[in-house]
Amino acid sequence: LAQALARMRAELPFVLLGGPGEEAFGAEIAAALPRGRVVDFVGKTPLRVSAAIVSQAYLYLGGDTGLTHIAAAAKRPIVEWNCHAMDLPVSVLSSLARFWPWQAQALVIRPEHAQGECRTMTAGMHELSGCAIVETHCICGIEPQQITEAAEKMLGVQP
Repeated sequence: LAQALARMRAELPFVLLGGPGEEAFGAEIAAALPRGRVVDFVGKTPLRVSAAIVSQAYLYLGGDTGLTHIAAAAKRPIVEWNCHAMDLPVSVLSSLARFWPWQAQALVIRPEHAQGECRTMTAGMHELSGCAIVETHCICGIEPQQITEAAEKMLGVQP
């Protein structure tokens, strides 16, 4: 994903953000990007600094996190990936319905099918009881190409 995005717009830099304990993930992504085009702030900035960085982003890419909603508040274009599978019902209790990136230009990428115990959840139950599986699973159904295509749309690049 990182390499495809780097090829998409050669002039755009990448700024990586994340919390303490996520430094290895940031280093792995940084290593996949062209030298000189990435600044790795993972685990190195407080929330206020991260928010200031996000507020200046040309395009924000991330999961359903606080920084995604900061990007929405700053009216930045967003590509979000979300674990709520498209074949699960959406209810008023759903985080997908309640916490959509509000008033921002956003594309939310979701897995096509729920996995494991999530397949049997009814509307509202996932939000009330949560998923009992500790390992990520549903969100793994999202292919990097889907995120790349969404980023292309948001950047106005023809595939």
